[in-house]
Order: sequence, then C-alpha cells, then structure tokens
Amino acid sequence: MVFVNDVNDNYPEITIKSFKSTIKESVAIGTVIAVISISDRDSGDNGHVDLSIKEQLPFVLNKSSEGYFAIIVSEPLDREKFSEYDITVTVTDRGTPPLFDNETLTLQLLDVNDNAPLFPKSFYSIPVMENNAPGSLLSSVTAFDPDLHENQYLVYFIIEKEIVNMSISMLFSINPEDGNLYALKTFDYEREKEFLFHIEARDSGVPPLSSNVTVHIIILDQNDNTPVIVAPWRAHGSVVEEVIPRSTDKGTLIAKVIAIDADSVQNSRITYQFLQITEATLFSLDQYNGEIRTMRMFSYRDPRHQRLVIVAKDNGDPALSATVTIKLSTVEHIIKSLSETREIPLEYDIFSDLNLYLVIGLGSVSFLLLITILVIIVLKCQKPKAAKPTPPCRNSVISQRNSTLADSTLVSSDAYWYSLFLAETRKGKVVVRQPIPKGGGYIASSIPRSTGLTETSESTASTLQTGRDGSKFADLILKKALDREEQAVHSLILTAVDGGVPARSGTASIIVRVLDTNDNAPQFDQETYTVNVMENSPIGTPVIQLHAADADEGPNAEVVYSFSIYTSEKAQEIFDLNPHTGEIKVKGGIDYEETKVYEIHVEAKDKGPVQRSAQCKLTVFVMDMNDNYPAISIKSFKSQIKEHVAIDTVIALISVSDRDSGENGKVDFNVNRPLPFSLQMTSEGYYALLVSEPLDRENVPEYDITFTVTDRGTPPLSDNKTLTLELLDVNDNAPLFQKSFLTIPLVENNAPGAMIGSITAADPDLHENQYLVYFIVEKEIYNTSISMLFSINPEDGNLYALKTFDYEREKEFLFHIEARDSGVPPLSSNVTVHIIILDQNDNIPVIVSPWRAHGSVVEEVIPRSTDKGTLIAKVIAIDADSVQNSRITYHFLQITDATLFSLDQYNGEIRTMRMFSYRDPRHQRLVIIAKDNGDPALSATVTIKLSTVEHIIKYLSETTEIPLEYDIFSDLNLYLVIGLGSVSFLLLITILVIIVLKCQKPKPAKPTPPCRNSVISQRNSTLADSTLVSSDAYWYSLFLAETRKGKVVVRQPIPKGAGYFVSSIPRSTGLTETSESTASTLQTGRDGSKFADLILKKALDREEQAVHSLILTAVDGGVPARSGTASIIVRVLDTNDNAPQFDQETYTVNVMENSPIGTPVIQLHAADADEEPLDRENVPEYDITFTVTDRGTPPLSDNKTLTLELLDVNDNAPLFQKSFLTIPLVENNAPGAMIGSITAADPDLHENQYLVYFIVEKEIYNTSISMLFSINPEDGNLYALKTFDHEREKEFLFHIEARDSGVPPLSSNVTVHIIILDQNDNIPVIVSPWRAHGSVVEEVIPRSTDKGTLIAKVIAIDADSVQNSRITYQFLQITDATLFSLDQYNGKSGQ
Repeated sequence: MVFVNDVNDNYPEITIKSFKSTIKESVAIGTVIAVISISDRDSGDNGHVDLSIKEQLPFVLNKSSEGYFAIIVSEPLDREKFSEYDITVTVTDRGTPPLFDNETLTLQLLDVNDNAPLFPKSFYSIPVMENNAPGSLLSSVTAFDPDLHENQYLVYFIIEKEIVNMSISMLFSINPEDGNLYALKTFDYEREKEFLFHIEARDSGVPPLSSNVTVHIIILDQNDNTPVIVAPWRAHGSVVEEVIPRSTDKGTLIAKVIAIDADSVQNSRITYQFLQITEATLFSLDQYNGEIRTMRMFSYRDPRHQRLVIVAKDNGDPALSATVTIKLSTVEHIIKSLSETREIPLEYDIFSDLNLYLVIGLGSVSFLLLITILVIIVLKCQKPKAAKPTPPCRNSVISQRNSTLADSTLVSSDAYWYSLFLAETRKGKVVVRQPIPKGGGYIASSIPRSTGLTETSESTASTLQTGRDGSKFADLILKKALDREEQAVHSLILTAVDGGVPARSGTASIIVRVLDTNDNAPQFDQETYTVNVMENSPIGTPVIQLHAADADEGPNAEVVYSFSIYTSEKAQEIFDLNPHTGEIKVKGGIDYEETKVYEIHVEAKDKGPVQRSAQCKLTVFVMDMNDNYPAISIKSFKSQIKEHVAIDTVIALISVSDRDSGENGKVDFNVNRPLPFSLQMTSEGYYALLVSEPLDRENVPEYDITFTVTDRGTPPLSDNKTLTLELLDVNDNAPLFQKSFLTIPLVENNAPGAMIGSITAADPDLHENQYLVYFIVEKEIYNTSISMLFSINPEDGNLYALKTFDYEREKEFLFHIEARDSGVPPLSSNVTVHIIILDQNDNIPVIVSPWRAHGSVVEEVIPRSTDKGTLIAKVIAIDADSVQNSRITYHFLQITDATLFSLDQYNGEIRTMRMFSYRDPRHQRLVIIAKDNGDPALSATVTIKLSTVEHIIKYLSETTEIPLEYDIFSDLNLYLVIGLGSVSFLLLITILVIIVLKCQKPKPAKPTPPCRNSVISQRNSTLADSTLVSSDAYWYSLFLAETRKGKVVVRQPIPKGAGYFVSSIPRSTGLTETSESTASTLQTGRDGSKFADLILKKALDREEQAVHSLILTAVDGGVPARSGTASIIVRVLDTNDNAPQFDQETYTVNVMENSPIGTPVIQLHAADADEEPLDRENVPEYDITFTVTDRGTPPLSDNKTLTLELLDVNDNAPLFQKSFLTIPLVENNAPGAMIGSITAADPDLHENQYLVYFIVEKEIYNTSISMLFSINPEDGNLYALKTFDHEREKEFLFHIEARDSGVPPLSSNVTVHIIILDQNDNIPVIVSPWRAHGSVVEEVIPRSTDKGTLIAKVIAIDADSVQNSRITYQFLQITDATLFSLDQYNGKSGQ
C-alpha cells in the first residue's frame, strides 16, 4: 500500500460570489457589500487558509459558514471624504512555505443628499450708492455644496419679508442659478438707509437641504440734494426786498440766510458767501450761520438801493449750491401799510416829494373844478337849458359773454350724486348705468433501473447398478467418454464364453447409439464484431447478421440470441435483435451527438436441458451526418447603452456551437452589415460584440443586430438571432434656433403684458435633455435692466412687453435670448433679438407760434394801410411723431373774409391777398388748423383775432427777471397822475362848454360819436349741447331740473378719472341689445369661456387597447371659420376585471411511491391578463436571492443576491390637498403681501417631483389675472400685486396649476376663490340737505310750526357694505334738546 504525502503545491483561491460595486454612502453599519468563498486543494495545514483585509478601511470580514465570508460596513461612510475604496482581500494558507492570493474589489460610493449648502460667510454687508440704476448688479452671493449631481445643483431665493410696507421681492431680486443680486428700483438715502433680509440656498436633492445667509444692504449717501434756502422767504422768485432805515448802526443784523440740505453728515454742511455785493465795505456775512450785519453806518454817498447775492454751498464733492438775492432799500423812516396785491406786507415810502406835488396839484385842480361847477349851477338856475348827453368814457370797455349750459349731461366725481339717482328712481324714473367698455424550467431526475438476474447450475452424478439376486452379470463399461459429435453410433459384438470345455460362447451384436447431451455451447463466428451505422438511419435498417453454431443436435442445437446484461438500456432501445436469426436492426433514432459508439453484447443460448451459451461483442460506430443546426447563445447583453460610449466597448458576449462533428461541426459566425459594430473572438466558440464606430442616437436611435452562424456541412445549415439595441440619450446637442437673428416689429403704445412674439428652439435630445428653459440675457438699456422691459415665458418662449413703449423715446432694443436644456451638464445657445418700435400717430401737433398766453385766441393789431402780400402772422406747429406722421400742413378752418388772406399750407405764413377797403370789418377772425399726415390725422387749431387801426402805438413793457433798481412811478403815483389828468380834462371841458353856451344859442344835443379807442370784447362760449362737466355739487339743482323734464338718466364713469358722465336722454329712446343663441352642447363658464366634456360612449378595455389618441378641434363661427386643435391621450388604467386562467383545466401526473419529500411533482402556471406593474412608490428596491443546492451528502449550496433598484418614471401627477380653496383677503391690503400658500405633493423623485406653480391665465374685470396676483413658482406662495377695494371688487375666481418637471410633465390644478372682506374705510357722506358753501345749511321755518312737523331729513350714504354701511343719526350739539327730535334710523328731524 502506497501512501502519498501532500506538499503545499496549490495556491489558495478566492471566489467572489456576490459584490455590490456601487452603494449609497448612507448605508447602515452592518450592510453586506460582498460575499466571498475561499478554498485550497491541499490538505492538512496546507489546506487551512486565513482571509484578511486592510485594517484602515471601514469594512470588516464576517465568517458566515465554512469557507464563506461576508464583507460588511463597520463605520459610517462619507463620499465627500472618500468617493471610492479599493478593498484588497488576501488569503494565505498555513503550509510551508505559505502560499497566498489576493483579489481587489473597487467599491464606488453613490452620493446622497447629506450636505446642506454652505456660504463662505454668515453675514454679508453690501454697500450701495444711492441713485443706482434699476436692475443693476449689487453683488454675487454664492454657496457651495460638496454633494454631486442634482444634490449639488443650488437654487437661490430671497426669503420673503416686508420692509417699509413693501415686499422685499419688490426691491431686490436674485438670479436663482448664479446668486447674482440685483436692485429692482432706485434707492434714495434720504428715504431708506438700509435693508436687512435673508437669502436661502437650496439644493435639488430629495429631500432638499438648505441654508441661509443674512444680507445687510447699506445705502450710501450721494451729494444729490441742492441746499434749499428757507429764510428769508422768497414769494416771487429769488429776489427778496428789504427796507431798512439809513440811520442803522454798525453791527446791526440786517438779515439771516438759512439753508437746509437733505443729504447727510459731510454733504449737508453749509457755508455762506457773498456772490455779488454793491458795496463790499458796508456789509459782512458770517459763513457758518448766514447772518448779514452792517460793518459801518450809511453815508450820504451810499446809494439808496443795495443788491446782495448770497450763495449757500454744501460740503459735497462736487459741491451743490443755491443763491438768494436780497434788495435793500434805505429810507429816512419806515411806514408800514398793507398791500392787497401781495401776500405779505410791503414797506415803502408813500409820501415822497413827487407824491406831495401830485397831491397839491390834484387838490388845486379839484378846487377849480368845484368852483366851475358852482358857476354852472348858478347859470342854470337863471336860465334853464336843455341837458346835454354825457359823452361816453373814451376808455370804457364793453365785455359780453354768452354762456349756454349743457342740456342733459353732468360729469361729477362726487359720491353725492348717488342720492340724486336714488331720489330720481323713487319717482318712477328709469336709471341706466353703463360702464365704459374696455375691453399611465423544470427539475428532471432519472433513477437507474435495478435489474436482478438469477443463474442456476446443476451437477449430474452417475451410479453403478447391481442385481438384487446376486447373479453375475457383465457390465458394459465405458472406458472413456463418448462424444456424439465425433461418432454417433458404435457397433459392438459381445461374446459370452462359459466355463465348460469346450467352452461354449455366444455372441450378441450390440449397437450403441450415442445419444446427444447438451455438452457443446454455441459458438459465434467471431468474438468481436465491428460495424458502422449512419446516424438517423430509418427504423428497420439492418445493422449486422450474427451467427452462432452449436455442435449438438436437436433442441440442444437450437440457438436463441439475446442481449446480455452488459448491453446498456440505451443500446437495447436503439437496436432490435432477432432471437432466432441473430439479425440486428435499427429500432430507435440514432443520434451521433448523443452517442457516437454503442457496445452491444449478444448472448447465444441453446435449448438444452442445461442451457449453454456464448457471447460476442458488437461495436457499432455511429457515422455523423449534418443534422444539427448551429446554435447561438447570448451570454450577456446590454440592451440599452448610452450613445457616447467609447469605441471597442463590449455590448454583448455570444457563444456559438454545433453538435455535429468534423466539417459538420465547424461554423462561421458573422453580423449583418453595415452596422457600427464588429465581432471579436475571445476564445473557442465565444465572441464579443464591440462598438466599432461612434454612435449617434439622433441619427439612429435603435439598432436591430442580426447574428448569423453557418456550419460547413453538406448541405450547410444556419441559424440567426436578432438583438435590439436601444441607444440612451446623452446631452450632446445644444438647443438650436431657426435663425440666429430675429427682428420683431412692435407698434408703440402697446398694452403692458402683451405678447409680442414667440421665440422657440429645438433640441433633438430626449427627456430632460430636450426640455428647454428660456432666459433673457441680462443687460442694461437706457439705464434700465432689460428684464424690467421684457419678459419671456421660460417654458414656451413667448416674449412679452412689460411696459408701454413710446417711439419718441425708444426706437429699438437689441438683446439676447438664451435657450438652455435641462441636461447634465446643461447646454445652451442664444439668439439675438432686435425689437423695432414702430411709430404710431399718437402725438397731436403743438402750435408754438404765435404764442397763446390766454387760451387758443391770439389777438393781433395791424394797420388798415397794410399792403398786399404783407406777412400778417406765421403759424408754426411741431409734431413729436416721426417721418410721415410728423409732416404738417396748414389750412383755414374758419375765416371772416376768404378774399382777404392767404395761408401757405406748408410753412404756415398768413399774408394779405389785397389791401383793406372801407367795407371790410375792423375785426377779422381766422381759425387755422395744423394737421399732421398720420392715419388717422391729428390736428390742432389756433384762433387769430385781427384788429385793424389807422396807426399803431407801441408800448414798451420792460419786464425783466429782477425788479428795477429805482421804482419812480409806483401805483400811487400812477393813480395820482390819472386823477390829476382826469380832473384837469373835466375842468377844461367845463370851461369850453361854458364859453360855448355863453356865445351861442342852445341847440339840440348831438349824439356822441363812438370812441375810436374803445375796445369791444365779445366772447361767445357755448358748452356742449347735452353734456355738462362739473365736479361741484352746485350743479345738483340744474341736473334736477333736467331730469324733471321726464328724461332718462345715464351714468358713466370717466375713463381714468374720478368723476362721471351723467347724461339725460328722452324716455322714448330705447336701448336695444341683440344676442344670438347658438344651439350647442358646449357649456359656458362664468367668465364666458366655452368648454366641452369628453364622455365615454362605451366601456374601455385596457386589455384590448391601452392607449387612445384623440384630436379635439374647436371651430369658431366666423367667416372664414378658424379652428384650433388639441391632442388628447387617454391612458386606460387597469382594473382587476380578468380572472387568472390555467394553461389547461385538467392535469394528470404519475408519482412514484416513496418519493422523497421535496420531489417536484408538476409546475403549474396560470396567466392573468391584468397588469401587475412595478411601482417604485410602493417598493423602491428588491433584493433577489438565488440559491443553488446539489444532491450530495451532505448537500452543498451557494447563493447570490442581486439588488434591483427601480428608477422613477413620471407616473404620478401632483396632488393638491383640496380641489377648492377659499382665501379671505381684507381690503386695503399692502401690494406684494402674501395672502396664502398653495402647495401640492408628488410622490415621484428628482425632477419628476420638482413642482412649478402657475396661475392659469384669464381676464377678470378686463384685467389679466397675472396683473392682480402672482405666485412663487417654487413654493406656491400667493401674493396680491395691488391694493383691492371691496367696493369695486368683491371676489376673484381662478385656477392655479401645479406641474412637475418630468417628461412628459404631469399637472393638476386647484380652484382658488379670493373673497375681498370689507373694511370700514369709507366715511359716511351726507347728501341731503345740500351744502353749497361748506358744512353749514341754513333753513327758514315759521315760528308757528306745529309739533311733529318734519323740519329736515338728513340723508347719508356709506360706500362700505353690510354692517359697516348701516348709519345711525344722533345730535352732536343742539341749542335746545327739548325742541327737536331726531330719528336715529331715517335721519328725520322734527319738533
């Protein structure tokens, strides 16, 4: 017996049973990341092994069973510190020398959102100079997040708060992507000194993490306020007049200049200096307090008037200043009087020398006139004479004005008229009020058959026979055995000789016939046979004829052929042996691939009592024929790969085989061409499919790869298999605009918020790589941020104008719009947009010459001797419009005499066409219209009133910007001169009359000729025939009179005004409204919108058709009819309407008794047509464990666990908690105030979970809802953009939509009902009794008034509603409380 001693000649082996190459960094301690088995083929110590890993790693080995170890997490993992671990596992045996092996596993940590964004500072101070440009960049506030991908993508917000009754988002804005902080308005240091608010940075992880930073905006002062001089006060310009006595002492305070500056600190420090001074030695000025004092007394040489110009200058850089001029007049003494023409007292010297002389002269002449009149009286008394008519005053002025009030329309802005309409309607009149219009295998086991064979052998004994009587007889005894096969008959002669003499003898002939015994076994012709048989030979095909011979005879020679026990059952099933003839034929199918050689042992037996047998061995060689098709087996295949995979990337492993042999088993393997793939043989029968050319999903999104394998047999056989490879999109295409430059015309005076164009780009990528967001690239135009002028819808690219543009101010805008996809990293492109403002004829020509000081009438005086062709006047008008619209032509609209004047239509010159004649009236009225060339044309008129005189006296009016130095002719002087001249004239006339009366006889008085210098001024002013414009309650009586004529009252609010148009029309006038009713199944909403219901005609069956694509067309009733379409995709959701069905109703199966427990009996299968989809929201991850067990003793097993993580798809729409929300809002709210938060939830992940909120656009009260409310698209906070008044708007009803960012996006909406709550913000208005002149009403009643008589009724109205509008009346003060009573509810007052 030889014992083999083991030597350590086998290296230990490591087998990785399962391994998670990527795990999340947040995995729990104790998580298994790999299962490893180790083995060593040696024995004893040589076969004992030790397994270890590096100690510095956060992993440990845990032995799970003999030879099996698990690598588990022992410490928390942090991807931000170590993103990848190389785990080297070393196994060492205990032999001499020790042998070892190692295996390195690379473990990559997947990021989880475990780090909040981090700002470099917790507090930012940002200085901002006041008077900044709106939209200017203030600073950049950025944070850092060490996470990856969407966990690292940050969005910045300003945390909402109110500052100075204004939302912080109305003052500042932040770019949510880069953290750039912008100012939305111009700040004034004098109003706002600083702002303190918070900025939040939030990542896009799930759940999102955030942090915030405090931002302190400090407004820096700029020297932008000019000093304002507040003393001395200047009523009429910059000149201040002061009167001081000439006897003023040295050092006397003459005036004090006080100026203030709204700037701060250094900029507001003011100093005072003389800018101009008449006499520098006479006055001093303190530069710090502004006091002006005398430096000496006045002398006779000093002029009476001193002019001081003082400048007040601040300390800014550059310095700003203001000046004041003080005019000092010196007098001997000061007399103060009140001037009625000034708002403050004037001080001047009334009785100057000139005035004294004038008074003396006036008194003298008056005395003489008095004496003259007395003389005339005396003369009259002596001799009566006819009185002479008094001549008219030569300077009399006759003024007539004819004014016709409106017939039936009153415009008022006072709520007072409410009571009027109320009173009128109570009289049975009709009141019409019109607002201004605006407009979704088997486990098989084989048990060996147990066959028992029994063989029996017998031994034969031979016995000698002896007679019973003792007689002697001779026995014929065989000397040797007989062999019948050598001699079958023996002839013997038996001779019997007695003992006598002679001996007698007798003979007998004995014939011995040798009977056959079965002493010969059959014999085959040869012991071994060899024969070739072709596979797939048909049944019955002869294989060989066996022959065995037996020398015996009879039954002992009859041979029976059979298979011996050494012949396999398989061979006995394939071949058939004729037991009589020994012929072997084919009985079953011969398959070379199953068995190439059959060994058949044939036994030949005779039929003797004791059977003898012989055996032979037949070897049957199966000859192969090409009867097996080559086979293709896909070992591994990536059905989806990204389009940017590298060349030579393996995407499939394929094995090919052919069960035939020789040439029949040799195969050729190829792939269909042309495809960007190639085959590479890795080992015998194994091929790898490689990427051979760059892939582009946008050109070919999917490949059908067909593999073909062909053998070399005759005839050749082949097989093929097709794999479908889908290319996954990567963000390799930037958005593409149709044009790189877009020109958009926009007519000026556009409505704010109007859409001016749609700018869209296309991206051939898919899903989030295709989802585009549009931005306006920020820039400044005209010192204004472009985002304050235009906005773009980030989803559809619709471009809107945010303000009304004026061609006269802005001609064009040039900026860029960027389209950015949502891929990682995002790609973008931009387009240049050129907005051209088109001119509209919106400016009326303005007449600048001749100048019109008092309205539209210009008065000119010309001599009657004016020659023909003389230039009388030139009308000049300008128009702010451009080109065609600004061309102005001039025409006569009205002219007194068309033959007298001509007007050049291009330059506006008015010339005489002839000389004046005596027939031409003295006054000519010309109305000239200046009309532009727009469509429609706009015009302006000027009226020129020409007066003709014989000669022209020109008066020079010296009007300067500052007062005269010496005011010789004051008003008093003028009055005295006029009085003196008048009295002197009367005296002279009186004297002349007396002389004439004395010298002549009395004659009848002649009519006094008209005064040639009299001025007759007529103004005919006629108001509109049916409209009266007034804002005074005074017109109540007039309007009441109109309505008492039986007319209908119509009240219309003034557009953009505070009053009303109130018109009265005859009651016979009717209002006709025509409406057509169209028969339609459409339903009409409260706002007039039409909507249709999509109704099922029959039940849907998901198993027949899961998706229905419909196109909805809306056609209007216009001519030609216009239509719009909408695509409706109906996804039929599965309901449990199908029962499971088995493959067959009845199964029959045989089971062997005593079958061990666990023996498979049958595999049943039932199918259900309903869906059993995976749902990540219910089970996000599956751990699938495969276990394999052999049937040895003891059984050994192994397992492998695969972790299947379900990726999210956008299959859940956002869900609001309620479908209808009611939000109360108290009126007089602050603009920009948050009124509620409306949020929805989406159980999906990542971008499918990220929600954006919109207000569904509609018009309410002729205003877009987006002009009234706004919603934060990220957090759903709802804001009011204006102050609401319960008396004007009671409620708002609109929809808010929440849309996720998945592809395609899903959305849902909620109905929001805003109820404006009343606040008691309106004071009761007393409308009766009427108060024309203040709050006092005077009534006259007789003293005989009886008790209970109604004295007055006080009627007050309140614009508030319900409780707030209920008015009660009470006496606040009363002279005698026992005399009058007041009803607190109806306001009636009586005795």
